[in-house]
Amino acid sequence: MRFGRSIPLRVAALACLQLSITPCAAPIVAMASGTVDAPVEIPVVELRSFAVVRQDRVFLSDLLPETASKSLRNAGEELILCTAPLAGHQRQIPQPEIEGALMRFPTLRSQLRIPDRVNVARWSRLLTRQEILGALTKALEEGNLRVARPLSEDDIRFFSPVAVTEDTPCLKIEGIEAERQKSITHVRIAIASEPLQPPFWIDVDQVIEEAAAVASSVIPPGAPVEADLLRTSFRPAMRPVWSAAQSAPVSPQGISRRAIRAGEAVLAGTLQPAILVRAGQLVQVTAKCDNMNITTTATPLANGYRGDSVRIRSVDNGRVFIGTVVGPQLVEVRF
Repeated sequence: MRFGRSIPLRVAALACLQLSITPCAAPIVAMASGTVDAPVEIPVVELRSFAVVRQDRVFLSDLLPETASKSLRNAGEELILCTAPLAGHQRQIPQPEIEGALMRFPTLRSQLRIPDRVNVARWSRLLTRQEILGALTKALEEGNLRVARPLSEDDIRFFSPVAVTEDTPCLKIEGIEAERQKSITHVRIAIASEPLQPPFWIDVDQVIEEAAAVASSVIPPGAPVEADLLRTSFRPAMRPVWSAAQSAPVSPQGISRRAIRAGEAVLAGTLQPAILVRAGQLVQVTAKCDNMNITTTATPLANGYRGDSVRIRSVDNGRVFIGTVVGPQLVEVRF
């Protein structure tokens, strides 16, 4: 429909401004030769009442039908409605919650029809024994652990199915508790790539053993613990809180904090670090620069343990350097 006479441009511009701020569906106004065409209604899109999401948040775009326009879909990909349910679960999003998320976007809201409630499910699949076996094999290699025979998928028992929301989840071994009497090991596993997922336990039909340094004979308190006083032994792994670094045998260098019985495991808390260089006592210094190694002597200005950075004074010219303690009376300097 056209008006009987032309409308001045200023009036037409005001009409456009008024229409653009109307909370209902915004009409499109076309101007040609100073006249205004009849408004065209933007179609209202009805949100889906059920959707399946893969990520840990629900976006407005997840609820849009396939027929939604590209511009509406692009806008919906930027608007987060809520957090998604856990793997294999569903949640309901009531209409007021969606209305609240759209409160700051009245133009976008005017283009949508919202159901009374929307059901959202999280996409998931069941974790496989093969994936568990891969995580266990890696832990055995990195954690100084062993089993009587190679692990297989038949050794793994789930207490209940475990759902994951990724194609390749990152599994982390968090605890190992072996029972020799039952010939099984309980293993606690977390999905590191899905921190909201709770850890779970499985059983392995083998006893997983860990290497430990044990005393070959009685070591009195305050005595230096040398390599010849220790032997490596394997025992059932009992690490409710486990990491590969904790499972490695203790370094033989140190001073016993208390008496250690023959056959007793020498743990990290059993030893205190040994002072390898002492202030005022000459040490051998190896200076490394590119492909050159220079050996000289120096005097430490402070005591140092293995790995410590200490200041040393050169015997030759009196210059002070900073070096790293690498052994008894041995310091390394890099240029």
